[in-house]
Amino acid sequence: MAELARLKSLIPGLLSFSGGANTSKEGLSRGFTHAFSMVFESTNARDAYLPHPEHERVKELLLACLEPEGVVVVDYAF
Repeated sequence: MAELARLKSLIPGLLSFSGGANTSKEGLSRGFTHAFSMVFESTNARDAYLPHPEHERVKELLLACLEPEGVVVVDYAF
């Protein structure tokens, strides 16, 4: 998680990051053990983040630790 949190200081337009281990007692996590959320100043900032070299580096680190189907991504505007 520290590598993800560090992206906030490296990538323009990434306003906030939070994340951690699942602590729910409901049993609805479908095997997911961790989650994180990022807030971008705009969809353009999010779109610039995706190919950013630091994002790509951290993404590769995370994907190496996960099962092939171990990621869910949801983007939404508010």
